[in-house]
Amino acid sequence: MKIFLLLLLAMSTSASASVVPTDFAVSPDKTFFQPVEPLHAGDRLQVQSPFLHEDDLVALGRCLDPDCTKMDIVRVWTSHRRHQVRDYVNIQHDGNYIFFANNVPWSLPAVERHGCFGSAPLRKVCSGSKRMAITDAKDSPDAYRVRFSSDSWFWVRKIRSAT
Repeated sequence: MKIFLLLLLAMSTSASASVVPTDFAVSPDKTFFQPVEPLHAGDRLQVQSPFLHEDDLVALGRCLDPDCTKMDIVRVWTSHRRHQVRDYVNIQHDGNYIFFANNVPWSLPAVERHGCFGSAPLRKVCSGSKRMAITDAKDSPDAYRVRFSSDSWFWVRKIRSAT
């Protein structure tokens, strides 16, 4: 019985140790959220959305200047009509990163609208889309959750740290 309890304790400890706590913060203008500490090459993030509106794009960008007006888009997620996302991101470069969401308006011509979602796998964000505000943020031990103005939810957790 003691061996079984020790084995159960060891398994539950290793499972909970797989999540590395990291703090995120919403920007003062509520247009993006970011890790409080810079990410490092070798960090791994899990991103998830239980509901992502089909007109929304969520992007991860690496800041190229201190105020993040210039950035490289690292990854873009769309729901592709499934309304759910589950993915992983391996951070390749040290630096400051931000997450933000854009809504692709129905008023765009069909070719442009299709191009916005078609460009997502190519790591681009559609210029015809509009940045959405963050309306709610929740910090919990297992994930950082934000809700955007379209009612899409997006969750991020750090599952591996390079440091």
